[in-house]
Amino acid sequence: MISVEFPELDCTSEDFFTKSVATTTPVVKRMRLLRAVSTLAGSLTEYRSLAAKRLLHNHAMTPKSFGGADPDDFKSLYGSFLQKPTATGRYIYDALLLACDRDICPYCGTREAKTLDHFLPRKHFPHLSITFENLVACCPECNQAKLDEIPESSDETYYHPYYESFPKADWLVAKVLDAAPVVVTFGVVNGLPESSKIQHQFSKLNLAKIYSFQATNELISNSLQLSNLGRISTDSLRQHLAELATSAGRFAWSPWKSVLYRTLAEDVWFCEEGFELLS
Repeated sequence: MISVEFPELDCTSEDFFTKSVATTTPVVKRMRLLRAVSTLAGSLTEYRSLAAKRLLHNHAMTPKSFGGADPDDFKSLYGSFLQKPTATGRYIYDALLLACDRDICPYCGTREAKTLDHFLPRKHFPHLSITFENLVACCPECNQAKLDEIPESSDETYYHPYYESFPKADWLVAKVLDAAPVVVTFGVVNGLPESSKIQHQFSKLNLAKIYSFQATNELISNSLQLSNLGRISTDSLRQHLAELATSAGRFAWSPWKSVLYRTLAEDVWFCEEGFELLS
C-alpha cells in the first residue's frame, strides 16, 4: 500500500548470513549452513529478480535439503542474530524498522510499524529468515493477519513495499449509510487492472473494518465543527469537506481519509441533514 525505500546497510544479506553462520553452534549445524552459502546466494538473486518483476509467488519454498542444510537449521537465525536486543545484527533490525515513513505500517497505512514481517513466511521459506529484502516493518496486527499464507498467484501476493506500490489511480471507494449515528463503509473499486490483487490484501487485512473504525473516530472528533458548518449552509459544509479531502490526499498514509471527506462532500443526504447525526 505504501512504498518503503530500502535502507542503506553496511552489508548485504549474503554477507550477513555468512558472518552469522560462522558463529552458529553447535559446530555440526554451522557446517551444514556454511555448505548452503552458495545455494542461498543463488536463491537471493532469484528473490530480487522475481520481486522486481512482481512474481514472488513463483519463488520455491525451502526444500528438505537446501545446499546440505535442513530447513530447521535456518529457523533460529532470525532470533539469534537479528531480533534479540543483544543480537549482533540488532542495529540492522532497527534500521529496517525505521525505514517506514513516519513509522506507519505499509500494509494497512494506519497503525504503527513496530515489528518485522517475513514477506514470504519463515515457516515455508526458512532459508530467507535473515534476508533483509524479505523483512518488512509493519504493525503487529498486519503481521498476525498475514500469518503463513503461501501466495499461489500474483493476485494472492501482497504488495511488496520495497518493490511495489499501490496503483496511483483511486482504488478505494466509500459509502455513507443513512443511519444514526453516521457510518461510512469502504470497499475496493472494481474494474482496475489490479483489482483482484488489491482486494486480496484489503480482505485479508480486514481493511474495511479498520478504515470504517478510523473514519468513525475522525468524524466524532470533528463533529462540532462539521455540525456548525452544516447549520450555516450546505455549501459551507461541502466546501470544507472538499478542502479536507484535498489536504488528506497529499499523503500516502491513511488512504481512507481523503476518500472519506470526498464521499461526504458529494453525499447530498449528509450535507443537508446527516451532519446532525454526528453526535
